[in-house]
Amino acid sequence: MAIRDLRVDGQPENKTGIERLRVGVLGMGFMGGTHTQAWQRVKATFNLPIDIEMKALFDMSESSLALNGARYEFERTTQDWREVCEADDIDVVSICTPNFAHLEAAELALSTGKHVWCEKP
Repeated sequence: MAIRDLRVDGQPENKTGIERLRVGVLGMGFMGGTHTQAWQRVKATFNLPIDIEMKALFDMSESSLALNGARYEFERTTQDWREVCEADDIDVVSICTPNFAHLEAAELALSTGKHVWCEKP
């Protein structure tokens, strides 16, 4: 695929066969909010021919889950990050936890076939 193949008559041509991306987010601090907003805006910003579904949000804080789960319209929330990584209805996991937790979360998500978007380092 070449860059010229991305748009046809102002509309993107979907050559991937992917109609939706089902997203899980781990952590709802500053970067978790940033990733979530990016996922929610990417379709309109880039005129993508796929739907983005916010499936699951993990955070340690019950109040953060209640507030941000509703604010960002996640289908469900959890205080167990493994549930997000292992869920069959999630395609991609945004890892926005503290740095020390990145590796374990990324390894589990990748081992279950998820795509991973991980904050540095």
